[in-house]
Amino acid sequence: MRTIKVTQSASEKFPADCAVMTLRLSCEHKKYAEAVKDLSEKSSQVLVLLAGALLESNEIVTGGSAVDTVTREGKKLFRAHTEIKAELSVTDPRLFAAFDALEASGVAWTQSYTLKDDTCRTKLLGKAVDMARNAAETLAKASGVKVGKLQNIDYTSYGERPRVMRAMAMDAAVGAAAEPEGIELSETVTCEWEVE
Repeated sequence: MRTIKVTQSASEKFPADCAVMTLRLSCEHKKYAEAVKDLSEKSSQVLVLLAGALLESNEIVTGGSAVDTVTREGKKLFRAHTEIKAELSVTDPRLFAAFDALEASGVAWTQSYTLKDDTCRTKLLGKAVDMARNAAETLAKASGVKVGKLQNIDYTSYGERPRVMRAMAMDAAVGAAAEPEGIELSETVTCEWEVE
């Protein structure tokens, strides 16, 4: 059986639908217990500020805390660190209150945008298959044959949602920095058709 195989990609920019705010907290002390205590207090302060922005506890994810040793000017210190993340829809009215809360924390944080709506990927897959079919028909016509039944489709999803990230500069222009950029998605398929 003769076949024709075409690999085709479809790409498009989609508006981001989710804002992810990430804080990385760390404290250094000579004593282990002081580092852990200081980190716990800082984490609690951030959580209180986010609760003040009306975020529910299930919307805030605290990464596991860890303590390691570092050497500064020949002295061994204990460094306790953790990560706190919150996700909100870009249309959620609490978003700017959450940004304000993070600014008030005095901790450096990053803001990223992602696309959670999987219908965008489905749209691109359909578009890629249509484009592959059109390319196969063009090649078949130029070769004096016709495209027959679809025999095989190869597709690998990488699963990772792309993000657009920004580090917040801790200034009053949070609103301007909060405008989400488009997220570029791309899907690739390889289709193989029988030729007649």
